[in-house]
Amino acid sequence: ERALFHASYKPVELTGFANCRSSSTAFTREALATVGGYADCLTEDLAFAHACYRHGLDVEQCRNHVNLMEAPHTLGDLWGQRKRWRTGQVEVLHRTLLGKGGGPRTRRLLSLGRLVSSMLGSLLTLTLASKFAVLMLADLAPFYLAPVVVVGATVGGLIARDRADGAVEGAHPVWLATPLLVPLFGVLTLSSVLGYALTWDGDWFRVAKTAGS
Repeated sequence: ERALFHASYKPVELTGFANCRSSSTAFTREALATVGGYADCLTEDLAFAHACYRHGLDVEQCRNHVNLMEAPHTLGDLWGQRKRWRTGQVEVLHRTLLGKGGGPRTRRLLSLGRLVSSMLGSLLTLTLASKFAVLMLADLAPFYLAPVVVVGATVGGLIARDRADGAVEGAHPVWLATPLLVPLFGVLTLSSVLGYALTWDGDWFRVAKTAGS
């Protein structure tokens, strides 16, 4: 999933937009003051990235420096994490529509286009996935399965490389389901948009910690 999304970031960077992940971002005090700091929202790093873009700040990606993060331990945790991130993206879109974050008008429109295209792309994959039965009936399944095979082969190659580097102990058969993540993100996007518009009250979760736990 990470490899696929990082690959999708490359074409976007041609527009001058670069992501600023809070887990691995360094910035100057001047840059932070220019954008007004981090916004109080679900995905403050995404809001920060769009604020940098709207104000024309230069962002450099150093992919040869790797940082690690702990992955969700269960499918439920994975869904919850991604749901929070996608809901946060909807929130940033809403803030942008309201004109929050500043920046020149042209940059704000480009930022808005980036947010909208990301969501429409996810919904498009969901639409294409729903046509699978039709393609099967029309004996056109090979054309549909070609990108699935490419995705699966790419992920398999990355797992083999990670295993050779000692980053993972082995390849669980669940990796074969990776292509299903693409249309699944369409479902996630639809759920996040509807949830934000109809039921979200601004809260996400609260954690209570006690001594010894």
